[in-house]
Amino acid sequence: MWLGEVEYVLLVERDQELGTLKSLFADVMRGSGRVAVVSGGVASGKTELLRSVVEHSAESGAIHLNANGSSMEQGIPLGVLQQLLSRAPLKSEHAALVKKILANARKVDEVIDSSSRNSRQFPLNLVHDIAEILFDLAQSAPVLVTVDDIQYADFASLNCLRHLVDNLQGSRIMLVLTESTHSAPVHPVFHTETLRSRICRRVRLGTLSEAAVRAVTAEHLGTDAADRLTGDYFRCTGGNPLLVRALIDDVQTAIVATTTAAASVEFAPGHGFRQAVLACLERSEAQTLDVARAAAVLESSGALAAGSVADAKVLLRRVLDTDPATVDNALRVLDTMGVLGTGQALAFRHAAGRAAVLDDLDRNHRSHLHFRAAQLLHLEGAPAGRIATHLVAIGHAGSSWEVEVLLEAADQALADDDTENASRYLELAEAACVDDDHRTRIRAALARVEWRLNPGTALRYLTPLFEAFTRNQLSDADASTLLRYLLWHGRIDKAAEAIERTAHAERSRVGLQFGSACQLLVNSYPPLRQVVHRAQQLPVIEPFASANVSRCAQAAGALHSVLTDGPGNRVTENALQFLQRSKLTDNTVEAVESALLTLVYGERTDKAGPLCDELLEEATSRGIRTWQGVLSGVRAEIALRQGDLPAARRYAERALASIPRQSWGVAAGAPLATLALATLAMGEIDTAADQLEFHVPDSVFQSRFGLHYLQARGHYYLATDQLQAALADFQFCGALMREWGVDSPSFLPWRSDAAQVLLRLGEHEKAQELLTEQLDLTCAASHRARGISLFLLAQTKEVGKRVAVFRQAIDSLYAAGDRFMLSKAMHGLGQTYHTLNEPGKARMFKHRAEQLAKELRPEPPAEPRPEPDTASAAPAPRAEDKPHASEARVSSLTSSERRVAELAAHGYTNREISRHLYITVSTVEQHLTRVYRKLNVGSRAALPRELQLNMENTAAS
Repeated sequence: MWLGEVEYVLLVERDQELGTLKSLFADVMRGSGRVAVVSGGVASGKTELLRSVVEHSAESGAIHLNANGSSMEQGIPLGVLQQLLSRAPLKSEHAALVKKILANARKVDEVIDSSSRNSRQFPLNLVHDIAEILFDLAQSAPVLVTVDDIQYADFASLNCLRHLVDNLQGSRIMLVLTESTHSAPVHPVFHTETLRSRICRRVRLGTLSEAAVRAVTAEHLGTDAADRLTGDYFRCTGGNPLLVRALIDDVQTAIVATTTAAASVEFAPGHGFRQAVLACLERSEAQTLDVARAAAVLESSGALAAGSVADAKVLLRRVLDTDPATVDNALRVLDTMGVLGTGQALAFRHAAGRAAVLDDLDRNHRSHLHFRAAQLLHLEGAPAGRIATHLVAIGHAGSSWEVEVLLEAADQALADDDTENASRYLELAEAACVDDDHRTRIRAALARVEWRLNPGTALRYLTPLFEAFTRNQLSDADASTLLRYLLWHGRIDKAAEAIERTAHAERSRVGLQFGSACQLLVNSYPPLRQVVHRAQQLPVIEPFASANVSRCAQAAGALHSVLTDGPGNRVTENALQFLQRSKLTDNTVEAVESALLTLVYGERTDKAGPLCDELLEEATSRGIRTWQGVLSGVRAEIALRQGDLPAARRYAERALASIPRQSWGVAAGAPLATLALATLAMGEIDTAADQLEFHVPDSVFQSRFGLHYLQARGHYYLATDQLQAALADFQFCGALMREWGVDSPSFLPWRSDAAQVLLRLGEHEKAQELLTEQLDLTCAASHRARGISLFLLAQTKEVGKRVAVFRQAIDSLYAAGDRFMLSKAMHGLGQTYHTLNEPGKARMFKHRAEQLAKELRPEPPAEPRPEPDTASAAPAPRAEDKPHASEARVSSLTSSERRVAELAAHGYTNREISRHLYITVSTVEQHLTRVYRKLNVGSRAALPRELQLNMENTAAS
């Protein structure tokens, strides 16, 4: 529909111009011939104005003769005159004359040869004949002669009309011509002499103002829509009437299609707008269309807006291989047309316009422009991503420089987390590559891209990359990446072979990064430690020694220290410093995980949790699913060690949902184990069984993940009374830990796990031996391992000796922050007090344990609220029963009173509190008296839960 003129009259801001033409026609009615030249840009409303004049003249009974200039018919001699006269109401003698004139049209063109085209030579008898015909018509009624797009009229017709202008004075004939200001006059003499005539008036049409755009929009869509859309419409069209109407039609189409009110329709240029842009371009000069197409191609990569407008013009000129004047003129036309903006930056006014131009290009022409753009940008040293956009648009890369550009662009895209474009660049490069080294680089890069989203899909690259590694074709970074992927998927034998090959190679491309990767990965795959150790002894492998001073290797060393020697302030501080200074990248993700695990196994979950949350949020915002899975798994383990079972379950499920389970390889052992342990602790045995039924590779038991898996499976066997199977798993776990030299209870307290089985089997002495051994291995910072050991050890003691051991267990578990184990220890102490016939203390500790356990249980589904008319008339809660009231009362305590109250809430006697806080028993009693009065309670058991569950303050004290 938009390939022709606008289908209805759009004459906003055209009153003055229309008035001028009507005034000229009034002169004609009084016997004074007139000529009007209406000029304006493409789709500025010239034709609409012409139609209005025709309608006005028809009311006076005027005869209308019309013709339309066309670039396709410009070579037909007297083509415009033929249009004017063929449908005129002529007398019979005049009709015969016209027929004769048109029959001799070719002879007329031959008379006017090329040497006389700018002269006054013309067959005057032809002019006289035509003038006679028109003057005769004007005797009966005024004659309005209109020629639209006069710039496309044939030369013979223009000469005839030029001579006719000189004879219109004193006639009732009006000649109205429209011309585009975007085109140079085909016949400059006609153009100049016509405008110089005394009877000629020029009428110029500009674009619509923003106020006019608003008026048109309001007329068709309503004032509310106009208020919202006018600004966008004006920016998008520059006031071009055709484009404005196209936008309005798009909205009206959307309203019809969706039955949506106009006031709710958003600014969204559609099919009509795109077609209108093409219509404007098709009615412009060929060079204008060429510049628009080149601009659309260059803008697709951002090259057009990369520099100044002057730079953009130079780029356009070079792509099209044309002169500056042609580009400047075309850009002026496109700016006036409302398609391009040439203000601070040269760009399409809306992306829909650019898309329309690109879609309209045939494939060969578009490929040619993209290739020219890619060549020029490459020669100018433009960013690789910009060049690669053009190469991808072409669909093939045929030379080595193109492959290099695509590789560089893929690296940058990956650094920007743009995996979609990185894949696109690399796949194109791979299809074009004929060099083995390049192909190896491409496959390694493709593996990195796919690994981020799904490690399983990267499996197809392992074999070709390993073969390239054996040919010494992998770089240091790519060799490190290969090592990680092999181990993730359980190819430990291949990883060992790679390390040994590197160690014995006379000359290898690998170095510092490969050495750091080895240091990091042996913590998760301990059987490799001997292989790495042997490689470090060989003088060929100097980079391995250098790797020890790299920051990633320092993170590896910190984790190794915790796994072998247990927690320590120095290694914890090193891990914290690494996490605070390191960025999350493909090369650091294992080091970041190692530093977090150093804090976890170093029993600093209070520090590890917030840091892991920040990293997980970053991985999520960057859309890297494998990192999300790994970090969610770590976060799940943190929550489990804090006794937050619902959170542990939630994070473990998130880890396993981040990437397909079959893509986890041996690393699946960790999140599966955490999920199984959390659900077992919550009493969901069937759910835990489902996790442990998932098939993991046998090679998982050659990794750290296998230890976690054995622990979880052992606890499942324990929960289902398969005691011997449970004991076997725990003992196998311990055997591997001793063999690998990572027998730290803070990492995995397998002895206390086995002791639980032995206690169930009635073998208390063996259980006591294991627990005592585990206590001997714990250091002062191993609060959780120590608390778990003491909790179980208390159960091996005589009832009278259990209280002190339970108390120590509770102290350690407070410090560790494991609320689940703390609740169990408190319950155990309550049971002991019950056996010792101390019901008050028994009730208090059981109450504390129940409150903690309730706090850690998942929230039940909310009950539906009763309707107001059916709700029971329950009394409103008292202020002191409301949580915020309780918190307010607790906040009224002084710091000294609060410390005493917290210890009392946790079951400490007055004498124990005095020793703990280094104050007298009398001072404790005075503090408690004031606490009871301020909190309006009468005993320790009634102290608020804010004091009972404040683990952080208790641990700090």
